Amino acid sequence: MNKSILILNNEEDWNLEKPDFTPSQNLGYSTWGKVCKKLDIRLYRSNINWFKEGKFTKGWQFVNNSWQKVENEIKPNVIYDKCGNFNKITGDLLIEIHEKKLEIEKIIPLVNNTYFDNLIDNKLNQAVIFKDFLPYSRLALAGETIKNEDGKTLVIKNIRGSGGKQVQITNDKEIYLQHNSIVQDFIDAKQDNEIKDFRVVFLGESPQYALSRIAAEGSLYTNFHRGASIEFIKLENIPDLLELCKKIIQRLEAFEKKIFSLDFMYDRHSQKYLLVEANTKPGLDVFSEESLDLLEAYLTNLSNYLIN
Repeated sequence: MNKSILILNNEEDWNLEKPDFTPSQNLGYSTWGKVCKKLDIRLYRSNINWFKEGKFTKGWQFVNNSWQKVENEIKPNVIYDKCGNFNKITGDLLIEIHEKKLEIEKIIPLVNNTYFDNLIDNKLNQAVIFKDFLPYSRLALAGETIKNEDGKTLVIKNIRGSGGKQVQITNDKEIYLQHNSIVQDFIDAKQDNEIKDFRVVFLGESPQYALSRIAAEGSLYTNFHRGASIEFIKLENIPDLLELCKKIIQRLEAFEKKIFSLDFMYDRHSQKYLLVEANTKPGLDVFSEESLDLLEAYLTNLSNYLIN
């Protein structure tokens, strides 16, 4: 067993008996451990602050079908970055985390690399890079009051954020902003009394799987962490969307190694897909026992992509 992957995070869970996973995350990361065993790859998990002098001083390793503590030095072949770059409440960049990642990737390959991660994990950058594919978007600064006298439905997104936690959908006539934000026109994506989006996950330029997130009844939010349900889609059933993805991915061709997802909504007025956002850290918590085969196939490809 000569190869190893380390999952990087910034969660303080060393005092626990096992990593602090939600049930859906536990399925994802336990399955990954089992996949790595079949591939003869060691799978570790470590906090970014445990990296000192070119190696991790401790961490977790998936052994015998469970995560167990490792108190000796770990120097993996590659690091899969699942460590957040920003404050989950304010959206501010965590400078110490950013600088630590730059230190790490001088010694060990980091996927995604720090420049790609910070570039794409920023709604303002996305609004510039992917302008042709997004709904109308504009920058609004903290302290600004948006005048919305016509009562249009607007989507307000913090510059940084994930999981829908920093997203507000409103038709208020006056909207006071506490944080620097991107303001977008709301996409009318209602079909058959459902509001849903479409996510396609990529390793490099290769699509791996697609899904729809369907908003809960009475909600406008399609985020999984805000109550949306998941429905997986066969890639062969969305050829038009995949063709659009190819055009978008051309904007990212400078980056050789990249793991990301693209989220879309189908605008029923223009009758075309519009990009909602890109995400550099697509999670494993959308999978369940019913989609286990798809999860195993994805994690096999992910492991080989990281190692090779």
